[in-house]
Amino acid sequence: MYDDLEQPGKVLVRMTLISLLGSTILLGILLLTTSPDRKPKYHFLLCFLGFIISIAWISTIAGEVVGVLKAVGVILGISEALLGLTVFAAGNSVGDLIADITVARLGYPVMALSACFGGPMLNILLGIGCGGAWMMTQAAKHRLKKHPDKPFRYKPYKIRIDGTLMISAITLLITLLLLLIVVPMNKWILSRKIGYGLIALWATGTAINLVVETTGVWTEVSLAGWS
Repeated sequence: MYDDLEQPGKVLVRMTLISLLGSTILLGILLLTTSPDRKPKYHFLLCFLGFIISIAWISTIAGEVVGVLKAVGVILGISEALLGLTVFAAGNSVGDLIADITVARLGYPVMALSACFGGPMLNILLGIGCGGAWMMTQAAKHRLKKHPDKPFRYKPYKIRIDGTLMISAITLLITLLLLLIVVPMNKWILSRKIGYGLIALWATGTAINLVVETTGVWTEVSLAGWS
């Protein structure tokens, strides 16, 4: 095992050969059991397998991108919160932006509007929920290894909250509250003025975060008095 760690090139070659061998075997089975003029009986399994492989590729590429950007942030002295607010947020939202605009232009504005709220809600609930559960489980396993005589217990996972993250959360809450008030007052019509207002809110929040990050005015938020 330690020899593999000292020679990562051999590990990469070995993994590449194993992947190539497995892919060749699967391709041979597919070519021998299918024909160009009709679908195989297990076509739905291939679709499901393709979906799983796509998720695996997305997860792998996303992990590498996160690692590179974290390294850039450490080199340039940029906080993780600001990277998430700018680079990660833009990369995560451009696809949704194009898809929602396309769906709205096709004549399904309600579907596009629902996706605008459903996507972030899914990211927040499942992202924080699954990530937090996994971190608490790993921490509990680590404590159990250090103290095997003690019971297996989950403890809250402490998150370091800085000013940029707090400003982003406040901006999001203000946006939701304004939408709850302004849209009903506008007879449930999302007009161009509301759109301009939302863009202005986003620009204001991002500008404040940039000022806080560059000046170091609000580096860390203490939540001791909130608990």
